[in-house]
Amino acid sequence: MFGQKIPQKYTFLDVLKAMESVMGSDFAEGIWYNIKHNVFFGNACDLSFADVKKRFERFRDLMDIMPNRGHSIRLPFGDKELLTGLGVDIEQYREFFNALKEQGHLLHERGYMLTAISTSIIELPLNGADKIPWDKLGLVNAAEQIFDSIIDCDLKILTAIKKAIHT
Repeated sequence: MFGQKIPQKYTFLDVLKAMESVMGSDFAEGIWYNIKHNVFFGNACDLSFADVKKRFERFRDLMDIMPNRGHSIRLPFGDKELLTGLGVDIEQYREFFNALKEQGHLLHERGYMLTAISTSIIELPLNGADKIPWDKLGLVNAAEQIFDSIIDCDLKILTAIKKAIHT
């Protein structure tokens, strides 16, 4: 019958362990650091604009998902009524929920920043053989610093997950 409740198959702890597995493997495989290396290696002022533009077009495509990632990590864990209905002890995991709320917000905002900065770099009025002028290098440096903060957000989320598993 439609609407009939079925037994819950997974526990909150199962969800946390699955998240830990995926996010932990991202760090173990060095995915974040590989992206950073592929986008930011070498001095952008020494590369042709065609090379820099290609890197930042790919980077922007990746960063376009970051605001949604920030939402997707905050929203389900922010619905206290849903969580309580699933048998989650809100107080027991309060620190975890607060970390996800804070870091998810930062992922959301920084994703938008990186998309905007990447677009600014891509749209510089340069031909493919030109080099990025020194006065525009700050865009590349800012993108790298913001990306570092995204890596830090992910690491803080992973740390909060690990701590919540052992709560």
